[in-house]
Amino acid sequence: MQYTNYFGAAIREHGAPHLDMHQLQRMMNIVFIESSIATIEELNLSSPALFNKVCAKQTRLANLTKDLPPMDLLKELVNLSANN
Repeated sequence: MQYTNYFGAAIREHGAPHLDMHQLQRMMNIVFIESSIATIEELNLSSPALFNKVCAKQTRLANLTKDLPPMDLLKELVNLSANN
């Protein structure tokens, strides 16, 4: 939950970033997907269906984050919001 932890720490330290609706939605989706993956993994069940579900969520997370480090992703979210 690297993005969730980073976003939480950044918000506690600097306050909420000014994001437009699309970037806020993107951030919330990232947080939701990371927590979904963590919840499924905590179940410690070995099921092909759950494995496929986690893989699909990890792919979606990679698409949303563009595999950027959390700091760079937050900067991108803020910059994209400022340009709109």
